Amino acid sequence: MMLPLLPIVLELWQTKTVTDTSLTLTASMYAIAIGVSSRSRLLFGGSIVISILFAIDFGITIGQHTSLPGTRSLVIWGICAVFVFHALERYNRHIVDRIPFWEFTA
Repeated sequence: MMLPLLPIVLELWQTKTVTDTSLTLTASMYAIAIGVSSRSRLLFGGSIVISILFAIDFGITIGQHTSLPGTRSLVIWGICAVFVFHALERYNRHIVDRIPFWEFTA
């Protein structure tokens, strides 16, 4: 669940800051990656919408060379929301339903 967030972690580590363009692009890609891996239609549809909205915000941020007001907090909340809903889905799948994470059978 954390692997798609690696680009912003590496940017933070290297430059000690994260740009709004990196945040919006990562949020868009994170939402679509989590949505595609989900078995929930609701999470899939919601993540598609979130991904499109953050992709539009990324285009605006690149085009205007500045971000819209509140972009940084909205992106962080969006990433957190997708993370929490995906964590709840994974909890139900692997703990409640007892479906193994990866089944390695010989």
